[in-house]
Amino acid sequence: MYRIEYDVISDALCHQIISVLNPDSVQQFKGYKSLIFSTHTSVYISKAITKCLKLIEDGWRPAWLTYAEMTPGPGLVKHIDIVPDGVIAEGAPLSESIITFVMYLNDEFVGGELVVDGNDAYKPSAGSVVVFNGGRDAHQVLPIFEGHRHTLTLWCIPNKKA
Repeated sequence: MYRIEYDVISDALCHQIISVLNPDSVQQFKGYKSLIFSTHTSVYISKAITKCLKLIEDGWRPAWLTYAEMTPGPGLVKHIDIVPDGVIAEGAPLSESIITFVMYLNDEFVGGELVVDGNDAYKPSAGSVVVFNGGRDAHQVLPIFEGHRHTLTLWCIPNKKA
């Protein structure tokens, strides 16, 4: 199951996030530019994370975050998200241990739709967020034909048990 939340991130915040990302630190990865970084990289990114966390119940914490700039090409193959070693909460089953947020920072591209768990392809609008269980629900990005697709993807895991 997934859900789409519209206008979560303002146009101004989307532009600010794109502007603070240093193009020199963004690496080519499987045909697109990607950057994995701390969830506290900038005040703008922290604002976006806070907005995402308000969309879910308590008990989850940010684990890692990726910025991706995808250019015309094949998209991303169908996959599930895998928790890196050492970040999963004790006792939490893997399939229930990841909430994935895909934050759309722009919509000036053709193609690049997101398909979650075999549902309809979703063409995002800037500022929207798609929320789903990335550890359970297979998802993919369809080919991009024109433009650049800018996203932040946040993965949250359960808070560790006390």
